[in-house]
Amino acid sequence: MKGMVGLCYDMPQWEAYLETADVAFSEVQRIQLKNEIHDFLSDAVLELVEENRLYLMKKLHDFLENEEIFAGSNKIFRKMPSMPEDIVFDTDMTAFLEEEMLLEARERPLIFLDFDGVLNTENHFAKMTVEGVPTRDNYGPKFDPKAVANLQKIIKATDAWIIVSSSWRYMGLKELQRMWTDRNLPGWIAGITPLHTDDDKLLETDLRQLDEITPEMFSSSRGNEIKAYFNEMPGNNSDAQRYVILDDLNEVLPEQESHFIRINPIVGITEEDVERAIEIINQ
Repeated sequence: MKGMVGLCYDMPQWEAYLETADVAFSEVQRIQLKNEIHDFLSDAVLELVEENRLYLMKKLHDFLENEEIFAGSNKIFRKMPSMPEDIVFDTDMTAFLEEEMLLEARERPLIFLDFDGVLNTENHFAKMTVEGVPTRDNYGPKFDPKAVANLQKIIKATDAWIIVSSSWRYMGLKELQRMWTDRNLPGWIAGITPLHTDDDKLLETDLRQLDEITPEMFSSSRGNEIKAYFNEMPGNNSDAQRYVILDDLNEVLPEQESHFIRINPIVGITEEDVERAIEIINQ
């Protein structure tokens, strides 16, 4: 979320507004103004991101024209350009933000993260069961705090973003991001691997003979899905990308082996896994 807000207020129009105002004000007032804008944008993003219609530029313009943030600041806003032709306000920021996120993901280290057996562990499930506490919330099985803490160590040491490779990605990216916020989990989910199916398996199966049909029955291997993720990135260069794969199943491709850590599903991410993940990302 911070990244989205940063995209919006660190914009070329910022200095243009101040120059047009031709009003002197102190550095303290400049910081106060920027803080107020940041707070406004934070609220706007939180309110509008779910609808995928981020009219932030137009809203910011209207906000600055009418709001008095500190004494005399209305003089600045009254003199602001009403909508100069050389300043473009995008009324649908969704595609722009998605492209910017993909481009930034290309520059950052990535953690391809499975959930079951990595964050959701057998030990933690047994402990909750013995203690008689709920093992699930409205999103699904609860994660092991020890495994989550170790994930946080990897993120803190590498500044990596998370790409969800777990079958949980069928919830959709927005729902996963909402879960991450509601559960107060570390890091930022920047994307999910493609939801590809194994067409050959689908063609060979008589669906009428199945009691239940789930997406996992026909999903391609994790390795192929990770490869597909890289292929769909702008300016793809997976050989130069720093990344680690955390999974309790070995479904990676040969060229991904050096990036892969197989997690013990009983305990999830351990201290040893943390050290190895940091080593892989920083090599």
